[in-house]
Amino acid sequence: MEKIYKYSDLIAKLKSNQPYFRISYRGLHDETSMELDFDYCCKAVWAMQNLHYGVEEIGHHSNSWKMPNSLQTIISAGRHKGISFYCTSQRASNCHPLIRALATRIVTFKQTEPRDIEWLSEVMGDKAIEATKLEKYKSIEWSDDDSSHNTDLDTNAPQE
Repeated sequence: MEKIYKYSDLIAKLKSNQPYFRISYRGLHDETSMELDFDYCCKAVWAMQNLHYGVEEIGHHSNSWKMPNSLQTIISAGRHKGISFYCTSQRASNCHPLIRALATRIVTFKQTEPRDIEWLSEVMGDKAIEATKLEKYKSIEWSDDDSSHNTDLDTNAPQE
């Protein structure tokens, strides 16, 4: 995976029109604010088509009551351009309602906060109670195609 740290390098990579590539964009290495940098990144993604866009710790950029318009566009209309959106969050209840409403797959580890368990219960029913009892590296996976199962994820495994 290629790591890119400057917005101008991200744009150049996206314009190169390679059929397949994986990049990890880590902005904020210049004078640009985090909010503006994330907005630029979302706009660059929107300019593309047929891609997977992942945001680690979405809570740094959005919360349950506000979301940048550029991200809202990707989430609500990205499917028309073949853009799939993925994100991670430590607390589902803090994610913007649009993200929660359009989620087609949820992987959760142990949950202890009542609001998070309540939301998971609304989505996955009684299966959410299991999330309060999960051991380390164990998770529950839910999908909108009615499939759900428990998984054993070794988060200590080497990553690319």
